[in-house]
Amino acid sequence: MEPAAALSAGRGIDVHITPRCAAADVHGAAPAGSAPERAVDAPAGSAAYEGASPGPRARVTSPDDAAREQGRQALLVLFAGEQRPHDLEHAFTMRGWDVTAVDIKREGAEHNLLRPVVADKLLEAVSLRRFEVVWLGTPCASFSVWKTDARYPVIRSRAHPQGVPDGPADWAAYVAKHNELVRLSVTFARAASLRDTSRV
Repeated sequence: MEPAAALSAGRGIDVHITPRCAAADVHGAAPAGSAPERAVDAPAGSAAYEGASPGPRARVTSPDDAAREQGRQALLVLFAGEQRPHDLEHAFTMRGWDVTAVDIKREGAEHNLLRPVVADKLLEAVSLRRFEVVWLGTPCASFSVWKTDARYPVIRSRAHPQGVPDGPADWAAYVAKHNELVRLSVTFARAASLRDTSRV
């Protein structure tokens, strides 16, 4: 959905799931030495998903009360990717929205949704209806069938979408982490839907 379409969605909480399947946009590195290590390597900072130190605090903020009192609408973008010109955050900001964009490419461990202190703070904000729109760019490279390298192992199938039982052991952590990112996305979508009308 284009940003303009989301802007016309009204005051209800809308949930947009926009998977990011580009091979070069993987959250979490492939096992060392594997063929896709170069083609689908993780972005800088993604080690935060691999057990990095949780750090002293989560530097994720939700819209402040002053902005809300001024009638400014708020957007939460999860898995926003690194900041770039004319991205989703820019489009909404230019239209007067308060945008909270979350991604490990921006703040490393402090934006790591696998850390409960980060996810719980944002879930609380969603539950308090601090955002009109929740936009999910859930990483889906591990689910993609677009594999140009024949040496890339089979890690999922239609029969086993959560991971093939006989998959390569050195990819198990990668699959499990991406399963958790999907679970978190569903958790945020459900939290938003409990507050008002949801559109997915």
